Amino acid sequence: MKRAYVTGATGFIGRHLVNRLVETGWHVEGVVRSGSVPGLAQTHTTLPSGVSALRGFDTVFHLAGLAHNAAQGSNEAQLLSVNCDQTVSLFQAAQKAGVSRFIWLSSIKVLGDRSDHPLSTTDPLQPGDAYARSKAQAEGQLTKRVGESTQLCMVRPPLVYGVGVKANFLRMISMALSPWPLPLKGAIEPRAWLSVNNLVHLLLHIADSDLQPPTIVHARDDEQSNVAQMLSLLAAAAGQPLRLWHVKPELALMVTKLLGFGSAGERLFQPLQVDMQNCVDELAWTPAYVQKNEIDKVVKWFQQQQ
Repeated sequence: MKRAYVTGATGFIGRHLVNRLVETGWHVEGVVRSGSVPGLAQTHTTLPSGVSALRGFDTVFHLAGLAHNAAQGSNEAQLLSVNCDQTVSLFQAAQKAGVSRFIWLSSIKVLGDRSDHPLSTTDPLQPGDAYARSKAQAEGQLTKRVGESTQLCMVRPPLVYGVGVKANFLRMISMALSPWPLPLKGAIEPRAWLSVNNLVHLLLHIADSDLQPPTIVHARDDEQSNVAQMLSLLAAAAGQPLRLWHVKPELALMVTKLLGFGSAGERLFQPLQVDMQNCVDELAWTPAYVQKNEIDKVVKWFQQQQ
């Protein structure tokens, strides 16, 4: 039986990953912040401080870190401590413990918040905020420490959505299902999205594959829908009409800030494309889940919460 150690096991992505690992027969232990996750053989409340805790595990999935609201409420030193220093320490412990693979979630934001071309793994780092800088710093530190014993794979997802999602995508669902007209008809630049089910499918594929994974992996849904299209998918899944209208960009940004997007509202109108060809070429992986079907699932979940 394969053994997995999952940090951030009670988080949005962590719960989906643990569930899938258990379904496929893995022995899973995890670090939890609060609450519990069905199927975990053992839970831990802190990251392992020594090598012994990781001995005997095939794969470490490191998902824990500061992101979203927690990242916005933290200063740069705190972000570096959690997202960089703790990640590097955990990787070194995994190496000493003889763990076969260390899979860590970075972020496409290390390459910036917008791109007029599909971002590839060879593009230069251009982190635009403290969160992205902490991830970029960790990427650099981990890469320096790659050896022969533990394979390192750093996955750079774009915005991840799915059942249990929080933050900006949850706000988008609320917007799409509201009766009010939205000033987002001009949000037509292509953007990459990643269903949590596609992400989990990829993470298990990396862990299970006999192929040596590339050090950096880009992934997304097959579809790169713009924000107006995504809102239309969300409204259609709920069987509700969507009212989009054109307004001046300054007014649109003002409205999105009032709706809780803050400075992120500007990105609704900007392109962010992702090239995932290295997943296809080097891992023989393609997304298993269709975006429209995934949107149907998350809208159904959202409606059940109301």
